[in-house]
Amino acid sequence: MKLFDKKDGPYSQNKQCELLGINKSTLYYEPAPVSQEDLDIMALLDKKYTARPYYGVRRMTVYLTKDEGCIVGKDHVRTLLRRMGIMALFPMRNLSKPNPAHKIYPYLLKGVEVTRVNQVWSVDPTFRGTYHYVEISLSRRALGFAPVPECVA
Repeated sequence: MKLFDKKDGPYSQNKQCELLGINKSTLYYEPAPVSQEDLDIMALLDKKYTARPYYGVRRMTVYLTKDEGCIVGKDHVRTLLRRMGIMALFPMRNLSKPNPAHKIYPYLLKGVEVTRVNQVWSVDPTFRGTYHYVEISLSRRALGFAPVPECVA
């Protein structure tokens, strides 16, 4: 431990541990080295992650057991991936946040009272797959909803 002075100093080892808020057994702890088998598995995981970054723990486990013939469980694969700092790519939350650079158009009917027919019209283009629809509505009642053959955006 770097914060600790094991040599003769103004404070004893017990006092230094107390000041740092650690147990004295922490001084003597040496982490176990990574086994060669784990290093080999980590190399396979790294190779597969480079090819398929969207593979998670379960798919990596299937890859190791079926394709590579390793006998390894999902919990150990999870531990190795965490040790390597690898996480599968997947959509995160809040992906639908608006881009601050995009213009926000004002609502033009705010404060306008609709009192007669044909006073307010709206067009709502909808794109579903390869089909383009246009809905034309008039004062809260849809007049039509039809597919458009070609839509130029």
